[in-house]
Amino acid sequence: LLAAHREFEQRAGLIGLGARQGTGKSYGTVNDDEGRAVVYDYVGDFVYFSGYFNTSTISIGTFNLQNNGGDENFIAKVNAGGTVLWANSTGGTGTDRPRAMCIEPSGAINVVGNYASTFTVGVSTLTNAGNFDIYWMRYGPTGSILTATGYGSINRDDANSIAAYNGFYYIGGATKSSTLAFGSNTITNANPGTYDGFILEVNSSFVESWVGSFGAAGDEQINSVAYNGTLHVTGTFNSSVVTMGGFTLNNASPGTNDILVAQINSGHNTAWANSIGGNDNDAAYTILQYQYNVIYVAGSFNSASITVGTHSLNNIATGKSDIFVGAFDETGAGLLAKSAGGNSDDVCYSASIGLAMIELAGWYNSPTAAFGLNPVLTNASAGTNDVFIATLIDPSSGLKEVNGTKNISLYPNPTNGILRIVGLTGQNVRIEIHNVVGQKVFTSKTEKQNYRIDISDQPSGIYFVNIKTENESYSGKILVE
Repeated sequence: LLAAHREFEQRAGLIGLGARQGTGKSYGTVNDDEGRAVVYDYVGDFVYFSGYFNTSTISIGTFNLQNNGGDENFIAKVNAGGTVLWANSTGGTGTDRPRAMCIEPSGAINVVGNYASTFTVGVSTLTNAGNFDIYWMRYGPTGSILTATGYGSINRDDANSIAAYNGFYYIGGATKSSTLAFGSNTITNANPGTYDGFILEVNSSFVESWVGSFGAAGDEQINSVAYNGTLHVTGTFNSSVVTMGGFTLNNASPGTNDILVAQINSGHNTAWANSIGGNDNDAAYTILQYQYNVIYVAGSFNSASITVGTHSLNNIATGKSDIFVGAFDETGAGLLAKSAGGNSDDVCYSASIGLAMIELAGWYNSPTAAFGLNPVLTNASAGTNDVFIATLIDPSSGLKEVNGTKNISLYPNPTNGILRIVGLTGQNVRIEIHNVVGQKVFTSKTEKQNYRIDISDQPSGIYFVNIKTENESYSGKILVE
């Protein structure tokens, strides 16, 4: 189920990067410069990326950015040909670093991160209250600052993730401060000086409409949030016991990090919460919601073994971190679990939705790292970190077999009405699509292996796909948005 690649261009064509396939760019100076987040604009075929630089100036494309001191934020926009269209920097005299990005349907870019000094961005001044504070900045497609907001108190406050959906915004993070205010909403830390996790909701009027937090004696964090009609979060906790709503999570080995995964409903109540953990530190860094309400979580585990539902994963080298991916359904039941890695530390930090697949990215320190049945990856310099990109074939993306021995893939799903079926075999393959009341809205015969379907003239909703070949039949559902 896992296909792994050291060369990004091997997968680039499958995740919509168009003309960027087979290309790469680097930007840097004599000091530490890091890329921290990236987001793809499917509508305009642009890539936005952000990070920080530590030198007095850095050149990104033809744009020269100035540093006000310490680590300085930057954001840049790149077109399909790899040309940098614009690049901006923001920050004060201290350490200012981005953590996460997301894009809105309007094309606005959201960036969240941390800042340790007061600075002005656009017409807004973000005042540091002490230690690290949280910033949230929104950029227009041309690089102009739309809004800039800061949150903070006397201790460290972190924003780790952001999601935007239907005019609402969701920020996940953690705070060590005794209290932390988000507009008129204030959360109180269960044990000041340790991390409590939080989830912030901001409405379309940019008013902080709700904030929830959880914590106990130890450190609890929200590392990633995802919203696609329902809010899902993941993070870590090392307290013996933590409570999220009416759900109690018990740490498998108190004092080490266990993973939490939870769903928050529209009433801001915890619909379900699960934990994953063993005898050592385990962490989830990314969560995403895929088609058919499948929730994916990815990260790393140091424990000898962890379990997702009924699926157990065994660490290749106990005490070292292996990569893991777990999937849950909309009720919180574990659907699958996969692991990868070698005899040293290997970590997955990010995941993205591809076409009938999940794209994973991270690093591996092992001399070799095994991903499923595919050829292993060989580290260019054992003992150092190499980057990997891997593909998890999503089991929910294929069509369910009625008779036969093969799976075919239909993507994208959800769709705007234009979709493809891949893997067809045989002659006189019949394809039919019906709406929820049983009316046939599409029918065709083909002998092609790959077939394009256009039902963009149909209203939004759920449709049922039926495919019959000479020896096999398949059925599945799609969502037209």
